[in-house]
Amino acid sequence: MPTDEEREWIVAETAKLVERAGLERYIAHALVEPNDRWFPDEWHPDHNGVRKLAERVFQHAGLAGVTITTLLADEGSDVALDPLAIEKDRVELEVDPAHLRDPLTLIAALARLAAIVLRLRHELAVDNEAHERELVDLTTIYLGFGIITTNAAYRYRAEGRMEGYTAITNYSHDEQGALAADLMAWALALQIMARGGDEKSDVARQLETNQAEVFGEACRQLESAHAVLLLGLPAREKWPARHAPPGKPARRKKRKEQLPKAVMKSSAYAGINSDRQVIRMPDSRAGIGAFAGGVGSLVPTIALAVEGYGVVAMFALVGTFGAGLFFGSRSRYLVCSGCGLKLAPAGDRCPRCNGKIAGTANRKENYLEAEERLGINQDDYDMDVGEAEASGIARARVHRDARIDSKRDTGVDG
Repeated sequence: MPTDEEREWIVAETAKLVERAGLERYIAHALVEPNDRWFPDEWHPDHNGVRKLAERVFQHAGLAGVTITTLLADEGSDVALDPLAIEKDRVELEVDPAHLRDPLTLIAALARLAAIVLRLRHELAVDNEAHERELVDLTTIYLGFGIITTNAAYRYRAEGRMEGYTAITNYSHDEQGALAADLMAWALALQIMARGGDEKSDVARQLETNQAEVFGEACRQLESAHAVLLLGLPAREKWPARHAPPGKPARRKKRKEQLPKAVMKSSAYAGINSDRQVIRMPDSRAGIGAFAGGVGSLVPTIALAVEGYGVVAMFALVGTFGAGLFFGSRSRYLVCSGCGLKLAPAGDRCPRCNGKIAGTANRKENYLEAEERLGINQDDYDMDVGEAEASGIARARVHRDARIDSKRDTGVDG
């Protein structure tokens, strides 16, 4: 939970936003959610798709008259979004489609751009750059993007899989914005309780686990009347009427990519292994062959048993099962150790998870033995040994430090 000093700062700066930019946006507008109701346009991961998404974000922020221009970045860019100009009525962005993997992160970045424009229009920007970056994050909550930007502030993902008898775990930490996730969650709770508290269950359901805990505790501590008093808001009878959220969009027959829900579960797909090396692992259809052989033997086995040839029936069952197992094991192919996709014998990247293929495991070699022989991903072994203080959160932070830069999808907040 934030300290008393941090809470006082959130209250003071939020009250200043409401006083300078108006009460209606903070109190009356529906909170933006990352779903098709709020973002009905078909998502295309290119500069035109970013422009259309940015226009939708600025529309939800109530910022009319902003011209948004997007340009393709030169090859070698390391961020998805690079703002070239941000003014009261104009935003120019350089976009690298190679890094447009996560629409949720992109929406959070665009919401921060909208917050910058709002602060320019109301002359709220401060000279201290670090302080201003934190205030920009706080302003996204004022604008109604709190669910999205609070989730984007910190996301932890873990995924496990089995390679033979070995359990493999991949995990990642992703941090966006300048304001800590717990402060964002507390600021969001302040808004919800000031609005009356009737939305708290729906908001909590959409938050990441850590943020939801802080949000829930803050809502329990903050009474609605207390939040109104802290922010110096006028009496409720003077408030504008609550705005309804957008209606449900018409169903489409086909979409290229769906916007994710606020709480996303990661997988070993869609470029998740871009910063890792993977191995071609040999596999076969032995299991499928054995199953097919067993099923195929049922009819003759039952027929022989009914006729009194029990021993022959048993031999037929075992023989057919063994034949299926044998021929299935002879049907061999290669799969990616990172995501399980079937791979061709040639190629240097997995088409699905984008892992760099370091080599092919030997037939009787498991995943860890192949990694050791090829000398790849040795940092993962370092994570599994050492003193107790090197495990848990401390170990996760070390792992994050090694990979966090490559996991970021936008450079808006540096």
